[in-house]
Order: sequence, then C-alpha cells, then structure tokens
Amino acid sequence: MQHQHRVAQLVESARSLLQKDQIAEALHVAYQAVALDAEHPPSVFLLGVALRRNDSLEDAIGQLTKFIGLQPQIPQGHFELGLAYYASDQLAAADRALCQIC
Repeated sequence: MQHQHRVAQLVESARSLLQKDQIAEALHVAYQAVALDAEHPPSVFLLGVALRRNDSLEDAIGQLTKFIGLQPQIPQGHFELGLAYYASDQLAAADRALCQIC
C-alpha cells in the first residue's frame, strides 16, 4: 500500500511540474514513478508526455505506445502519441494515432 501511495504522489508531482513547464524536473519525477511501477498507466503516460515535451521523441513514442497497450480506451494517449509522431515527422503514423480518437 505504501508503494502505491508513493507512486501516486510522484504522478501528482510530475503532473504539477508539467503544468508549470518544468519539463526536466517532471521528467526526473516521472522516471522515478515508472521505476517503482513500470505498469502503472498514469506513470507511463506522464513519462511519455514529459519525454515528448523534452523532444525525446522516440522514447516518448515508446512510452505512449506502452500506455495505449495498458489503457487503449483513453483518447489522451492516442492524442499525445499523434503529437509525438507529428513532431518526429512521421505523419502517416501521426494520422493513424489521431484517427483513433475520431
């Protein structure tokens, strides 16, 4: 139970840091959350978002693809994956990801 509580705290901290555009700090915290639970969907998602916003696009695509495997029904995952593909000039893949939310 303590473990899950710590992961939830890290996720909330990473989310707050991303909202403040403190990308490097958010990335550090998101990595900590994923290190504690590599299958925790919010942790994987926030790591993917932080990586995308840090222009670590291939790593972002990997994390966001993993998130979609864990939570395929969440549109935000497809949207963020589409943004990562778009930013890396993979336009057909971006289109496929974004069409999942249409």
